[in-house]
Amino acid sequence: GKREGNDLRAGKRTALLAAAQPLLSTEDRAALDRVFGHAEASDEDVQAATSALSRCGARAAVEERLRGLCAEAARLAADLPVAAGARRILTGAASALLPS
Repeated sequence: GKREGNDLRAGKRTALLAAAQPLLSTEDRAALDRVFGHAEASDEDVQAATSALSRCGARAAVEERLRGLCAEAARLAADLPVAAGARRILTGAASALLPS
């Protein structure tokens, strides 16, 4: 239910932005700068910024890291000395965090 680009418009520093900083081209950095921290940024400018984040590979890198962390969490949960139901809940929680 959130408007696309809310975090960008609000100037929130996210893992995605941290991953993107060294990867952005000059043009893509300019597209991001037009939106970051600008509540009044247009939907078109937000789309250009989100495209830049995908194009530079940051989104894929963050999603890959998330997949690795969730897999590690599931492995750790499998070895916990807890009831089987608790392991299923923890494993399910890690799985629910994965990008679709």
